[in-house]
Amino acid sequence: MKEKMSLQRKKIRDEWVETIRAAKTLAGRNIVANRANKNWHEDLPAVNIYPESEISGEIFENAPIRMKRTLQIAIECIVQGKNEKVAADELDLLMDQIEQAILYRISFDEEFRCIMDQVDLAGIELEFTETGKNVIAAGRLEWTVRYFTDVRDGIRLNNDLDKANVGYSVGDDSENEVDQFS
Repeated sequence: MKEKMSLQRKKIRDEWVETIRAAKTLAGRNIVANRANKNWHEDLPAVNIYPESEISGEIFENAPIRMKRTLQIAIECIVQGKNEKVAADELDLLMDQIEQAILYRISFDEEFRCIMDQVDLAGIELEFTETGKNVIAAGRLEWTVRYFTDVRDGIRLNNDLDKANVGYSVGDDSENEVDQFS
């Protein structure tokens, strides 16, 4: 039996892809959510969104366990132009469209905010490469997303703890009992 997919990281990534697609950026529908995608010159402008890394492990609450996670999301934007100025202008516009779309949803969409506790733009990287008669410009928006995960109902350990016969005794009121701690 396959467990329902309720991974928060996947949900966040999918929401970000849909946010950018709905914003009708220069990349149009050429937006993917995987690191391995190779954007060829005829597919530009293009956007790749992928989780870069995640720090997890801090237990925020116990019983049931709630874990705080910090996800690094990279949004790579790739454009081309006949010269560096044209490519730089297109890259700046595309990156601004994406940044504004994310910030708008964080500000005004309660459902979007509910799946993430905090979102910060951590940095921007830019790179330019000449390829024959065109210039390829690439930019990367690096976001930090803090969110929480809870133990999901229905997940059980594969062990016999449910069947263990565990009992305990607190003692009785007999007068022959000796206090070990006096």
